[in-house]
Amino acid sequence: MARAYIEASATDKGMFDMRSPAFDFALKAMDVLGEADLMILPQEPSNYMCMMGAEIAGVDPFTAKKMYRAMLAAAIEHAFED
Repeated sequence: MARAYIEASATDKGMFDMRSPAFDFALKAMDVLGEADLMILPQEPSNYMCMMGAEIAGVDPFTAKKMYRAMLAAAIEHAFED
């Protein structure tokens, strides 16, 4: 999904003429992550992410931020258990 978004953005901006081997490698790396059902996420949630998490969970944004951090920590700790 992320690759499609990046490629669509690059097409919209006429950037395909400027693609480098590093860019193509990054797109392939994103494909591999997607096939493994993994994503790249920010270590800290944005204010918007906190607001959306708070709205969905029925908590305040500070609590939503703590929840995000806890979920990331748990994902890292248990990443290879399955």
